[in-house]
Amino acid sequence: MLDTIPTELFARIVNLAAPAAKPFSVQQKARYGLLKSLSLVNKVIGQRAQRLLWQDLRLTLPADKDRLEVSSNRLADAVTTLSLIVKPATKPEKGSYAEPVEEDLQIITKLPNVQTLFVRTEAVVVGKATKSWESDPFAFSTIQLDFSAESALRRLDSLFIMNGVLDLRNFASACALSLTRFALCGFLYSATSLYKLFSPNVLPNLRQLRLGPVRREEGAMETPWLRLPKIPKDFLDQPDFLEVGQRTYFGYGPLPESYTATSTPTLVMMDEYVWEFPPIQSLHVVKHDPISYKHEFLEKLTHLKAVFVERCHQGSEFAEAFYDGCTARDVEVVWREAEDYDFILPEFEAYIRRSSA
Repeated sequence: MLDTIPTELFARIVNLAAPAAKPFSVQQKARYGLLKSLSLVNKVIGQRAQRLLWQDLRLTLPADKDRLEVSSNRLADAVTTLSLIVKPATKPEKGSYAEPVEEDLQIITKLPNVQTLFVRTEAVVVGKATKSWESDPFAFSTIQLDFSAESALRRLDSLFIMNGVLDLRNFASACALSLTRFALCGFLYSATSLYKLFSPNVLPNLRQLRLGPVRREEGAMETPWLRLPKIPKDFLDQPDFLEVGQRTYFGYGPLPESYTATSTPTLVMMDEYVWEFPPIQSLHVVKHDPISYKHEFLEKLTHLKAVFVERCHQGSEFAEAFYDGCTARDVEVVWREAEDYDFILPEFEAYIRRSSA
């Protein structure tokens, strides 16, 4: 029986049945479901399942704010990976709209062994569109990032933030962080320039960086105003891998020169039409639009060596023609799985390591 086998073997069986998966994925949900079911079998199995469940903990804030208060220190100590979804705790009444919330991330002070933190804020509808073809206006909740010497962020190894308004606290005197992996992507807004963040003084150990455009103007977060932060080339030379994009920016200003001048292997993501043609070597195509006018950008992206395309497009008429066009120009096409929660696209990392061997 499961309650008589060694703890290590129990964990191995669970990992085979439902392997640890990326945050917010279907696989992660399946693992949670299995562990919750095992928690109800009996006391011995329940304790083992609970510990595995808490190793990779997923919470919705502020709704789950009190969950740690009723947990034992033993379970809190087990958490090494924490995935947070930030959204209003209650649904608005009919005819009204929810208010974005503010999350200070103080919950990680109660988890002494957490190393990896994923944060995703969900869009909050804040009004109704005035025209039938428009989308309802939306906003995102605020994420506080404390850069003081006492901040719990200092002991994290990996930090992933998707969407949100960034509130940078004690940023003027920011202390060094231990991060080796860092991702800022999706819809982002910051009233403070991120220029100082990307320096060896603050991120001396960074090996992987994924970065999307950030809006600095007040108001709604319309895509045309998004810009990639300007970062010194010397800092971009530090990581082993760099990934930029995660919203259209080609049509709204050129790619900052440091992103193409760096010696770090760089993957540039594109999800709409290309209007600028920087000297990039690796391109990640998210939607099928760029594939449909392949000849234009394949001819103008003269430095291109590899294109990464989501596997869901494979077999389509557009994709086959696109593949033939790339092959004719000695551009490698790498099919990739649809996944948003990687610090660096795994297929790109494998491609670079293979090319460097």
